[in-house]
Amino acid sequence: MTKRSDFQLKEVLKIYRQLDSGGVSYIERHPVKKNPDNENYLGEGRPLTTAVLKRLINYISIEDQGYKPMFDDILLDPHILSIEPNMNHRRIIWYDPAGPREMLFSKGAKLKDGEYNMPALLYVVADGGLNVYAMTTGKKRPEMKTKLYYAPLLNLYTNSGFCWGSVKTNDRPDAVDKEILFWMGNVWNTKFSHAGGASSTKTDLMKIYERIKTEAFPKKELMETEHTLGSLLKRIKQ
Repeated sequence: MTKRSDFQLKEVLKIYRQLDSGGVSYIERHPVKKNPDNENYLGEGRPLTTAVLKRLINYISIEDQGYKPMFDDILLDPHILSIEPNMNHRRIIWYDPAGPREMLFSKGAKLKDGEYNMPALLYVVADGGLNVYAMTTGKKRPEMKTKLYYAPLLNLYTNSGFCWGSVKTNDRPDAVDKEILFWMGNVWNTKFSHAGGASSTKTDLMKIYERIKTEAFPKKELMETEHTLGSLLKRIKQ
C-alpha cells in the first residue's frame, strides 16, 4: 500500500481569528515551495474557497471511518492520465492504445469470439460509473486537445456509458489500481450483444466488425462527440 512517507508537504492552511473572539475571520492556503537550498518556504497566501473546504471535510470523514489504502505498493501504469483517489470524488482516466482486443459476443450478435482491432480507447470512471470514448491517436498518449469520439462498441449508450445487464458494478475495490482492473474485466469479459441507442459509426457497425478482424479500425468511420480530453476533464471536475 502507499506509505504516508511517500507524500510531500504541498500546502499549509493558516487560520486567522478575530482578537478577543472565538470566531474565525478567514482561512488562507499557502503553497509550500522550495528555495535553491531545497528548503521549504511558504508561498503567497490565498483565501480558502468553499469548494476546497468541502473536499477537506470529505477527506477528514474518510479518515474517521478508518484509513484505507488507495493504491497497492506498485508503480502506476503509464496509461493512467488523471486520478482523484478520494472515494467521495473518485475520478480515474486511462487509455488503451489502438490494437487488437479479445472480444466475446452473444449468439444474437452473430459475430464470432476472437480478436478485433480497436482504435485507441479512453476510459473514464466518475460518479460511480464508467464511460468509454474512442480517439484517433493510435499508439500515442493523448493530449488535452485530443478529440473524443463515440467508442465503436456494442452495449454502449449514446452518453458513452455501458449497459451492464446483470453485471454488478456497486462493489468496486477501494484501491485505484484494483478498480481499474475491475472495470476492464467487466468491459472485456462481458458478452457484447446489441448496439446502443444510436450508431457510434458513420456506417453499419456490424459490417465494420467483419472488417476489423483482419485490418486496422478505419478511423474515418468514427463519429465525434462534443468533447476533447481537456473539456471532458473540466466538466467532470465541476
